[in-house]
Amino acid sequence: MTDVALRGNGNLLAVGNIEGRLELRRLSSPTACLRSAEFASTITHLAWSTSARRLAVGIDGGQVCIVRVCR
Repeated sequence: MTDVALRGNGNLLAVGNIEGRLELRRLSSPTACLRSAEFASTITHLAWSTSARRLAVGIDGGQVCIVRVCR
């Protein structure tokens, strides 16, 4: 695990790892993965938008991807 980000107005936890995998998990059931995505490089940073509808994913090499997260 390289970074985690807790959504401010909900119970979602975003988890990124060194292999470029992003997982969204509910705090009430942290072992179940709700959604996942794969990136080409290590995930270095995660940050929720103020509206909590989007997640910024920073990956190794200075790239940033914006992921739309519904509910």
